[in-house]
Amino acid sequence: MERNLKEAIGELKARLDLATDRRFPVTGVKGAAQALMLREAALTLDRPLLVVTPRPAEAEALAAELGFFLDESPQSDPITRRIHLLRAWEIKPLAQLSPAIDIQAAQFAALHALLRQRAPIVIAPVEALMMRTVSRAMFSDSIVKITPADAIDLDALVDTLARLGYQRVPQVEELGDFSVRGGIVDVYSPLFHDPVRIELEDDIVVSIRRFEAATQRSMGELTEAVIIQTRYVAPGSLKDERLHNQVALRAAEIGMVRKELGELLEAVDSGLLFPGAEILLPYLHDRPLDTLFEYLPARALGWFVESGRVLAEAHSYTDRVFAEADAAQAKPAFYPPIDMMFIAGNDYERMADSLIAVETGSLITVASPQAGRAPAIEIGAQPSLKIAPDQTTGSRTPPSFEPLAALLKEVQRTQGRALMVVEGPNQVARLRRHLEAYQVEVNADCKSFGALLEWPEYRPAIMEGELSAGVVLPHDGIYLFSEEDIFGEPRVRRRSRPVARGALLNLEELKPDDFVVHIDHGIARYRGLRHLKVADIAGDFLNLEYAGNDTMYVPVERINQVQRYIGGDGAEAKLDRLGSGSWDRVKQRTRQAVLAMAGELLEVYAAREVMEGHAFPHPGPDYHEFSDRFEFEETPDQAAAIDEVVRDMSQPKPMDRLICGDAGFGKTEVAVRAAFMAVMNGRQVAMLVPTTILAEQHWTTFCKRFKDYPVRIEMISRFRSPRENRQTIEDLRRGVVDIVVGTHRLLQSDIEFKKLGLLIIDEEHRFGVADKERIKRMRTMVDVLTLTATPIPRTLHMAMLGIRDLSVIQTAPPDRQSIRTFVAHFDDALLREVILRELNRGGQVFFVHNRVENIEYVTRHLRAIVPEAQIGIAHGQMNERELEHVMRDFIENRMNVLVCSAIIESGLDIPNANTMIINRADHFGLAQLYQLRGRVGRSRQKAYAYLLIPGEHIITRDAKRRIEALRELVESDGGGGFKLAMHDLEHRGAGNLLGKQQSGEITAVGFELYTEMMEQAIHELRGEPLRVDFEPELRLGIPAYIPQDFAPDENERLVLYRRMARAESTRDLDELRDELRDRFGPVPTLIENLLSAMNIRRQMKELMITSAILKGDQLEVRFHPEAPVDASQLAALVNSNRNRMRMTPSCQVMIRLTVGDYIQTFAQVIDILQALAACEKLENWSGKSGELAN
Repeated sequence: MERNLKEAIGELKARLDLATDRRFPVTGVKGAAQALMLREAALTLDRPLLVVTPRPAEAEALAAELGFFLDESPQSDPITRRIHLLRAWEIKPLAQLSPAIDIQAAQFAALHALLRQRAPIVIAPVEALMMRTVSRAMFSDSIVKITPADAIDLDALVDTLARLGYQRVPQVEELGDFSVRGGIVDVYSPLFHDPVRIELEDDIVVSIRRFEAATQRSMGELTEAVIIQTRYVAPGSLKDERLHNQVALRAAEIGMVRKELGELLEAVDSGLLFPGAEILLPYLHDRPLDTLFEYLPARALGWFVESGRVLAEAHSYTDRVFAEADAAQAKPAFYPPIDMMFIAGNDYERMADSLIAVETGSLITVASPQAGRAPAIEIGAQPSLKIAPDQTTGSRTPPSFEPLAALLKEVQRTQGRALMVVEGPNQVARLRRHLEAYQVEVNADCKSFGALLEWPEYRPAIMEGELSAGVVLPHDGIYLFSEEDIFGEPRVRRRSRPVARGALLNLEELKPDDFVVHIDHGIARYRGLRHLKVADIAGDFLNLEYAGNDTMYVPVERINQVQRYIGGDGAEAKLDRLGSGSWDRVKQRTRQAVLAMAGELLEVYAAREVMEGHAFPHPGPDYHEFSDRFEFEETPDQAAAIDEVVRDMSQPKPMDRLICGDAGFGKTEVAVRAAFMAVMNGRQVAMLVPTTILAEQHWTTFCKRFKDYPVRIEMISRFRSPRENRQTIEDLRRGVVDIVVGTHRLLQSDIEFKKLGLLIIDEEHRFGVADKERIKRMRTMVDVLTLTATPIPRTLHMAMLGIRDLSVIQTAPPDRQSIRTFVAHFDDALLREVILRELNRGGQVFFVHNRVENIEYVTRHLRAIVPEAQIGIAHGQMNERELEHVMRDFIENRMNVLVCSAIIESGLDIPNANTMIINRADHFGLAQLYQLRGRVGRSRQKAYAYLLIPGEHIITRDAKRRIEALRELVESDGGGGFKLAMHDLEHRGAGNLLGKQQSGEITAVGFELYTEMMEQAIHELRGEPLRVDFEPELRLGIPAYIPQDFAPDENERLVLYRRMARAESTRDLDELRDELRDRFGPVPTLIENLLSAMNIRRQMKELMITSAILKGDQLEVRFHPEAPVDASQLAALVNSNRNRMRMTPSCQVMIRLTVGDYIQTFAQVIDILQALAACEKLENWSGKSGELAN
């Protein structure tokens, strides 16, 4: 007999209480019914639950659905969360690869829940249970709990954190990081969603609070901090004599070759974590490893999802383990005894049988009664109504919502609960719009499933969430519909990651040996911060080295005069010589070139201002339906860019907008929406791209998006026959082609449009001078939308405001599937396994090898180890047509492995390529690796990136640093990884942004100074007043700097100096003081002095005071020659204070101060500035003018 959920779980509870049976079958469980039944069990049984699924993907989906039904946010702290996903390592057994830090952390959080929570729910694929884990007793003993008022030995805490696998860093941003600054300890524990800040005073905990990794600011107090193990292998745990001896003994047992053993022991003795170090886990501790079953409390209830499949997967995994052990023995490569690290399928079966457990499945089976096995409970789950078009037929006809509307009305009439679960606010609005057309009033106010079940009325509800499949439970009156049931193919949700400060471009990160530009003295090499005494006053200085080993020390308060050097096309800088005059000549030449370029920009701008363009009508229902068909949920930045384009096109003035965003951030969809507006209003659209391959890719994208609309889209390309191209040109002239995609061929004189309304340009900087002239002429006549993947620095952003409209899409790419990144050694068996795994799921592989001279040899080697693969070669020394054909074959899946140099086209979108292998990854820069890695992970398939490093474990200290840097990249797969995009301009070269013509000037003065010159030139040509730029000199004889013991990291101090120097108001400095107090502890007097001095310098700049120097008790104040001083008012001020104030004919003012402490001195100087402000004709003085205090 079928039961509703409450009845089923009630019966299960009664049978459990009787304790006569050990197995409880539940049949007829389909779709979301599994998670709904688990919800009911979780609310009723009050027992720990171990839920085991056959495959990892099923465990992830079930955990997400159960979280939705239990109203448990994935943003909540794991320490308070009831649902825990015990994730599998996602690497093959015994591989020379390490599991990602987030996977390890999630496993430890689940183990902690089993030890400390009353009724946790741990969901795991059976594969995750087959691997042994750390000893239960050892893990339990290692848990650290800290509460306010605890006495803490800081040195002991640091040692404990290192032993638990935490890595000490200057600034905590990722799981497993910790930092110590004075009495402040920051730590990112697996048990908290955000990192935790512990503040000590005299070794007593005075505060525990969470903080935001992106801003480093505290967000709220916590009552406790619980710190648990975060890695299986702690970075310092390898350097151990006992481990060395045990590894050597095991190596002798399996007959390892001396060379490989020597490399392994060298890595162990170095203490450096190497790929696959977890293989040493059985030897790291005195106690043998346990299984997850040892962690289960006595009251735990097993819950096996399709237990037959679970058991089959357990035995299959055991087979894979032994196959990998045989392969390792054949090499021979190091591996521990199998039973020390894994449990076999038979052992799993025995351990699982020892549990009291529920077995669920969709099939109703009739079996003879067995001892200890209760009669089956049947759930009458049914598939939900599917109204989406049949995907297998290839039909994309919009679904009719009439059947769904009729069903929803009937459910409401019978007081059932209907819920439609879709992903994102756009889908909520879309579904609501369709249903309201059928007079269905929906409930969009209810935000949780629990609340819906108690809702006072029965309107069908829509919520944001994820369901793998809908379900109908007629006995419960519950009707659930997934997005796939309603719309067909589920959309991919863009989950935004944290955006680091300065995400447009970060020029603040300065490391020793970087090239810098001093505005007055030219290009130098930064050699680090130096702490020096000048006139008996200590302070910090930037040490700059010029040609001929000349040295200059720049006080940190003048840090704004020093900029990080980034040249055109990654050019190597040439050091200037101090005092030679050459720098002034270079600046003058560059200024002339910049003025010419600014003149061109303004010329186009002026022409656009007076031209009357076409004002497109505001979008209607057809546009909204077209937008709804976009397969991804828009990011906020992307939605804003689309709105800005729509607004521009609705104006009579021709649009000229630049869309800036990295590859995969959604620029093309912005262009598609603009094209739809133009075409639906009878105008033609031309899309101009730099390469034939990109032309075909964009043409394919447009065809796919416009498939169900009467729009003709053509391409002019070398991939088309001359006859086809001639026909397209003729049809453009006649107006029967709506959208055309092509390279610079579109700009030639024989191309005519009947009614061109929109020009879309992809990466304009890659076109030649003649092409740009033609584009410039078109800009004044039609709407123009330009797309670029090059990051835009803030200075250039400001320079272009009002000349070219700019939209920046800086929301990180969607988490379609996160890119799993591994560091590994070059190993034939690993490469074969990695490539075949991708090919077996129908995917494609990039193999990046950046040495063209032996790329053929590497390709032959890959063909030998993976003869099943169709392998092609692509590199920059091939002729253009040959390269195009290879890339086209790869895009069209005629080959499935592409061995290529680092030329992979930045705009290419190959969703089917989801594995990337980068050979000799230690030879690439981090920014370059980030860009390469971004070529995969563009579909619903999980993506993998393998960074291969040499077989020698340790070569030099530099190699060690490179490997650590690579590991930092690997473990920053969330928000932290986005920081690398800021360095992208270095990799691509600034010339890419503004074109080759300007590259020489950028190389000469550096990118930041170049863009500042551009901004000044635009103001000058517009006739706007130019603010004189200078750095005031303030010398009060007061020490003011950031002590090293307050902020030990040199780069951190440098960034803080820069932020203080760039503060625009007293409020900015006050906020910075609060941040310092929060992040570092009590602010010392030296920093208070520095903040006061920076505030005075800021006010001096506003008042155009070039210097304020204290000599004895006399403060000498000099004005800039262009300062708007009212001489009569200044004379009156001096006259009224003649006992302590005098003035020279050049308006230099001397004021006698009352000698006191530092606070009094600063206060007197501020009073003087306020009095002097009253003597100037100032429009925007931020201080308050007044009389001079006595």
